[in-house]
Amino acid sequence: MINEGRDGVEYGNRLTASFTTEANQKLYYFNNTLHTELNWYNISTTMTGTIPNSQSMELPDYYVGNSLQIIKRFGKNHLVTFTSKNEYESMPQSLRVEMKTATTHQHLAQDVKSHAFFTDEKLKYGFILNRFNISLEGGIEGYLHKMTPHDTEIDYLKLYASPEANYSIGDFEFTANYPMEAVHYSLGNVLGRQNEFFHSPSMRIRWQPTGGFSISLRGGAGRTTISLSNIYNGSILTNYRTRSTGADQLYVNSRKNISANISYRNATNGLFGYLIAMKAWNTTPYHQAQSFKEDMITYSYLPVSTDGQITNIIVNIGKTINSIHGGVSLDGSMARSKSQMMSENILTPFVSDLYCISAKAYTTIAYMLTLDYAFGCDWNGLGINDEKTNFTSNFRHDFRASLTPVDKWTFTIGGELYRNELSEDTFKSMLMLDSHITWRPAKKLELQASLTNILNKREYSYSAFGTLSSFSQTRYLRGREFLVTLYVNK
Repeated sequence: MINEGRDGVEYGNRLTASFTTEANQKLYYFNNTLHTELNWYNISTTMTGTIPNSQSMELPDYYVGNSLQIIKRFGKNHLVTFTSKNEYESMPQSLRVEMKTATTHQHLAQDVKSHAFFTDEKLKYGFILNRFNISLEGGIEGYLHKMTPHDTEIDYLKLYASPEANYSIGDFEFTANYPMEAVHYSLGNVLGRQNEFFHSPSMRIRWQPTGGFSISLRGGAGRTTISLSNIYNGSILTNYRTRSTGADQLYVNSRKNISANISYRNATNGLFGYLIAMKAWNTTPYHQAQSFKEDMITYSYLPVSTDGQITNIIVNIGKTINSIHGGVSLDGSMARSKSQMMSENILTPFVSDLYCISAKAYTTIAYMLTLDYAFGCDWNGLGINDEKTNFTSNFRHDFRASLTPVDKWTFTIGGELYRNELSEDTFKSMLMLDSHITWRPAKKLELQASLTNILNKREYSYSAFGTLSSFSQTRYLRGREFLVTLYVNK
């Protein structure tokens, strides 16, 4: 068990700019957007507990990209779309760690510079032939990535095509898709050059007997590689006690999936709902492994095949209620992941579960008082080696009331009530309250006075599970604050 106390400062600056040119005519559409985003993010942290240390990180991220789209119609049944995307990103980042105890004094330093360029140029042609709607999308994609000081260069050039056919008869619609990719990888002095061919066929059947009700089934299969960002020489220091070792192979994963979707919409009665269920099977030719050496955890890849399963279910039901000038909704979800991991040279199967339920209700009284309430709970579980799954639960209540007695004034009070399980049958509750007053003297002018954390709560605690571990965390909060803000709208 590792105990940590953290006291630090995080601050960042962001500069973004975007320039868009657009033309929308009867026979064509043109859009070009140039976007840049510059981020400067620094962290300074002092850790106490099992391994006392101080850390400082500089994490700048510079991005510029351009996207172009041209759509041209020929006649009544022919449509051509050209899309171009070009992006460049630079991340010269550094980490400094100093660990000092009564008997040792250790310095760790790491500077990683990552530069990447991505381009995707594609053309899509679609036409209608009787009951068939046929389209063909194809293009070329390229990626150049260099990372130092690991002397890692990861490049690829991809040619791809994706034919699709859609056929409708009565209430049924059938869609078949067959994406294909031929990729040439240049993996520098890590793996050399390599060629791969991928195909990912899929089929969908949709039944829609009415405009507001539909059922669809979909199935597919395919192959993908691991993220190329995981291929590099040596290891990278993630923090003061974690290292990540790069993959030494271009691992190719196989996958199969099926899904179902049920949707219902009745605007007249204000009733809406949907259900989404998905099941996926994955086979990877590697294991993710973790090992411990002294106080350091190292994550790496081992060339041993692994089978995994993922199950997801999402459900939503909503109803508007005219008598209260509001409505209610209910949401639920379930996510289960089954896989294996190597820990200390022992193959360890594990199952992670996440169940969530939430409900919302809102109403407006006399056109001046708005009430909102939401409830949410989740159960997060982890089972290892076919043993009983251990769960922690978290509950949250949100409530808010806004009163607008006259047009220019709004009074709002709201809060959240948390009840989090830190360990089995051990809970911690916390109530947070905020309020603000808003005055709008003009259409483009707004003045707001806010009082946050009225009860002056200073700690927030919760527990959760990682891949093969659990952790509990306590965050220290900002105390009671009063803030006056002036908004000027264009």
